[in-house]
Amino acid sequence: MALSDVQIAEIWCAMPVLSSEPLEAIAFARAIEAEVRKQDEALIRQMLEALESADYNHAGVSAAITAARARLGTNPPPGPNVPKHEA
Repeated sequence: MALSDVQIAEIWCAMPVLSSEPLEAIAFARAIEAEVRKQDEALIRQMLEALESADYNHAGVSAAITAARARLGTNPPPGPNVPKHEA
């Protein structure tokens, strides 16, 4: 997913005064990366919720759910025969 010009400008304005220093360029790049990651995770979470609520039994759907959970670092909800994970 690409950031819009407005989103990039908002991130730029939120940064301290930037110069040509490499460390400041890295900080700006990291801020862009964080925003893109946040948007990606929101999309993956929406996809996961839609797949989990779908009444469709197919290996591809199961694989997509597993991949989405792995990307988000979440565990499957406990089912009737799956014990809850104690923290």
